[in-house]
Amino acid sequence: RGESEQAETACRDILAANPDHFDAHHLSGLIRAERGDYAAALEHFERAATLRPNDAQVQSNRGLALRRLGREDDALSVLDDALRIEPGHAIARLNRGMILLARGQAKAALADFDAALALNPNLAQAWNNRGNALSELGRHAEAADSYARVLALHPGIPQALVNRGTALLAMGRAADAHTSYDEALR
Repeated sequence: RGESEQAETACRDILAANPDHFDAHHLSGLIRAERGDYAAALEHFERAATLRPNDAQVQSNRGLALRRLGREDDALSVLDDALRIEPGHAIARLNRGMILLARGQAKAALADFDAALALNPNLAQAWNNRGNALSELGRHAEAADSYARVLALHPGIPQALVNRGTALLAMGRAADAHTSYDEALR
């Protein structure tokens, strides 16, 4: 219900009574990650992972925290663990692709984004990052189509509009790019 402070208090109380409570550690990690405190989030995710090492969701969340802390090699290893546990984990696949894309490995990242979308075609962030990978590969028409998918799922997202404009501009469609940029500014 969006009551993260109450949830955090409840988790703190639970952990005071039972320091090995998996769900309280996992939820505490999610709350801290939502606030941008990835170091504290990682501590909770790592504790949860020691309690349930074969939980793909916890491993995926660990990978996200590690990525946000700039520990990309560790994040890739943990995300690979999550995918070994649950090959159909779309978010782990998405996070893995985002690291590869940031490293300039657009082709490998594209494969991860496509795999994530095969598992969950409504994953807007995967469509957006797929477009970014395609743009880096010079496949601007396909990138524009990916950004259009983001906007079909969530109309008016400024970053998707800017990305679409950039792809359209690269295709020589300056007027359409200008329209997309104007929409982003609105």
